[in-house]
Amino acid sequence: MLSLARRQRILDDYARRVPRMPYATDDLREGVWQVRKAIALRSRYVQPNGIMIWCLVFDCDHDAAFCAAEDGPLPPPNIIVLNPNNGRGHLTYFLEAPVPRTDAARIKPLQYLAKIERGMTRRLDADPSYSGLITKNPLHPGWRTIVLHDHCYTLRELDEHLHPPNCRRPPRGEISGLSRNCTVFDELRHLAYRQVRDAKRNGETQQNFEAWAISTAASLNAQFPKPMSFSEVRSIGRSVSRWVWRHFDEETFCAIQTRRGKAGNAKRWNGHEPLSQSKPWEAQGISRSTYFRRKQRCR
Repeated sequence: MLSLARRQRILDDYARRVPRMPYATDDLREGVWQVRKAIALRSRYVQPNGIMIWCLVFDCDHDAAFCAAEDGPLPPPNIIVLNPNNGRGHLTYFLEAPVPRTDAARIKPLQYLAKIERGMTRRLDADPSYSGLITKNPLHPGWRTIVLHDHCYTLRELDEHLHPPNCRRPPRGEISGLSRNCTVFDELRHLAYRQVRDAKRNGETQQNFEAWAISTAASLNAQFPKPMSFSEVRSIGRSVSRWVWRHFDEETFCAIQTRRGKAGNAKRWNGHEPLSQSKPWEAQGISRSTYFRRKQRCR
């Protein structure tokens, strides 16, 4: 049982980590708006994560939200915020190292975090379509807030409780949360590899290529049931376009294709020399001319 002072410190830490201009609202049916932090912290719903993802939030849309982690079984969340009328609520896990999602961030940590989010969503029986943008504000008196502990989890700690089937990718029509970032990034970069060659060949500028990447990312994002905000889409478009423009050209493409071809042949022949490159006369211990002379006689 936490003391009141320790509980308050955890809630104060939560408030400190909320973005400077978060989205917030008192009624989701009326929409959400960006407001000053002081106003957002008095609202019923608030945006916990900004460009740095410092916590994972899960929407347990059933009356067993309080014991969802125990039933998982998963480690206990830091904070549980319940609707006192129906027992449904949000579970929040603090992360030891925040994961960035800016246009300068590496995609690997975000992909790892998205995998963990998918796995925990299934184990908690949480709402898979929850976008994670807005959560019940644990500081609002209208909710029942339960503060359990102040331990910040590493991604490895959370991953240890999951199994591969938990983390499988959902069908495109069901993709939500952080998986949207990774899906748009992966699909956009494959399109960009081909597009950048045409752009450089036609003398286009990097700014034109970046505009194409952002527009394409927006089109990919529109396919999700709950699309990401334009700022997230723009960050992905900028990240992909800048990296591809700096590292990819016709010469690089040819080198990659050659390397893949050699790797494919090596795997196909599994250490054996292809027939087109073999020398059967050497295996028989005769000269090349003798081999073909005997072969001609057999015809």
